[in-house]
Amino acid sequence: MDEETDRRQDGPSDEALMADYQAGDLSAFDLLYLRYENRVYNYLFRLTGDPDTAADLFQETFLRLHRSRRQYDPKRRFSTWLFTLASNLAKTEFVRQSRSRQSSTDVEQLSGAESADRSVEQKETLSLIQRALEALSPDQRQVILLSKFERLNYREIANMTGKTVHAVKQMAYRALQDLRHKLKDI
Repeated sequence: MDEETDRRQDGPSDEALMADYQAGDLSAFDLLYLRYENRVYNYLFRLTGDPDTAADLFQETFLRLHRSRRQYDPKRRFSTWLFTLASNLAKTEFVRQSRSRQSSTDVEQLSGAESADRSVEQKETLSLIQRALEALSPDQRQVILLSKFERLNYREIANMTGKTVHAVKQMAYRALQDLRHKLKDI
């Protein structure tokens, strides 16, 4: 079991915390923030490839959570709702910057650790993976990141994106095929 899973199993569920926050309990927001801060930032970073953009979108995501707290339905899964907020903000950013924007990816931040001992080969591998992800369409990249990194199922992703489950599966399949082709040498 990973640290994120352990934290979510301690104490009330995410949905119960959000219901408490809707009722005015500010400490419930603090717990939700602690549970999701790393996951949301990492998701946005992988999606955008830019640490500054990811940080801006991260802040806006939690601001939107606060502003939209009354619209949240506690019968629905909180993580799906939160990642929908983050995804919608990222889509808006993609449109604003257009597909021709240049990414300023820092391989050290992608890996999540700065280590002087990291070999050149590992850096090159991480760089290849990031470039392969960036070469996907924004929709394909979103599906891969949500399914493989955030472990959401296709139905949840379909609900978030407004696409059918079949379309999401097809997008994931094509994206994985493309990634396998691009990364076959590593």
